[in-house]
Amino acid sequence: MTLSGIPKKIVDRARSMLAREERGEQHRQPVELLKGMPAAPEPVLLPAAHWRPELHPKKAVAQLKVNGMRAFYVDNRILTRQALPLDAALHCLPALHRMERDYGCRMVFDGEYFNQSYEQTMADHKAGYGEGVFWLFDAVPYEQWVRNEFNQTLEERLERMSLFFRHKEAFLGMLEPWSVDKDTAIHTAMSMWQQGHEGLVIKDATSLYHRGRTKDWLKLKEAQNGVGVILDAVINDGKLKTLIVRVGGQSHRVSAMPTDIREAVLSSAANWQGRRVAVQWNDTTATGKLQGARILRAVRKED
Repeated sequence: MTLSGIPKKIVDRARSMLAREERGEQHRQPVELLKGMPAAPEPVLLPAAHWRPELHPKKAVAQLKVNGMRAFYVDNRILTRQALPLDAALHCLPALHRMERDYGCRMVFDGEYFNQSYEQTMADHKAGYGEGVFWLFDAVPYEQWVRNEFNQTLEERLERMSLFFRHKEAFLGMLEPWSVDKDTAIHTAMSMWQQGHEGLVIKDATSLYHRGRTKDWLKLKEAQNGVGVILDAVINDGKLKTLIVRVGGQSHRVSAMPTDIREAVLSSAANWQGRRVAVQWNDTTATGKLQGARILRAVRKED
């Protein structure tokens, strides 16, 4: 053991002991149907909800996108976005209780559970035990949540949450909101990427809480680039609907492309089969499908 390694080991041991102390005798939460279901438990990004300047809300706030596991506190429980028990975060429960008492009414807290990395977070969930942090990004009264009727804007909810957030909690964090316009949003995101973060979620500051798919949230993640091979073209009524492109051993439908490529494929689709194209995308699904994919240009043979 090196001297430089001693402090971290001591901190890690103390954190582990505190997590066990906060968790107490709670081991597993039962799987139960929540009052207020079957409505979706929390807001969910639309699959194609990727930020672009023309989609930027008139009044927007940005919050860090934590690459963990979506979590929410409701009715004295911590659950996943599918309303299943998230037992790995049970050590966060006492801190959430304390914050709920400060509000003075039953609350639903929406956030992300994260422990060091996405892989470690998933390992926590599988084991049913963890030492991560519940990162808050929203809070609504329980009675409104049950009825699925809300009356406060995001801006008002965040202002209220900042009043009650306890900064000394070891296992509870708050994702600070930043006011951004369409010009500063990308620069803020670039700063986060440089620090190793996944990106931002841009939200409409005037929006009400909305359970289920929402257009009020937009992901701003660093674009990824690759080279794909055109397998086929889908043409209906003389219009090119989409290209089937193989990227990384998997086929994907890509509809966004420059006008010159679209016109060239329409004029001679057979000649474009097997051609390489530069592809850019914003995200991938759990099954590896590209999200927000677009073709940038044709790749020359010499490239």
